[in-house]
Amino acid sequence: MNRDTKRLFAAVAALALAAAPAATLHAAPEAADTATADRGMLHAQVPMHEGEMPMHGGGRATVEGTLQAVDREAGLVTVVHGPVPEFDWPAMTMDFPVADMAVFEELDEGQAVRMEVLMQPDGSFNVTDAEPVD
Repeated sequence: MNRDTKRLFAAVAALALAAAPAATLHAAPEAADTATADRGMLHAQVPMHEGEMPMHGGGRATVEGTLQAVDREAGLVTVVHGPVPEFDWPAMTMDFPVADMAVFEELDEGQAVRMEVLMQPDGSFNVTDAEPVD
């Protein structure tokens, strides 16, 4: 190889290496969309303005999902749930405050659950009832 060919080869290689991260950035959103579609969304991944979930200023909804964790001391349950059209929530994993932890006495982690969720006008919400899904 002559000197000019080596320089050209080095320049092309450097350009290819410089362009690789940009190509990866463009491919990542599609990969993330596929993963999201397969597993539902994590609360932190919800595409909302300034990280806020849409709220309707109050109401009730029945939420079905899988109970992932129960934190009795904190009064929280973590649930992987489907879409909640009443609140414009997409499918995701989120923590729910619970009004009375006694409603989760007979429920186990990994179990399918149906919960009644009450949303206050200020957008705060909590679980008021829960039962296993047959």
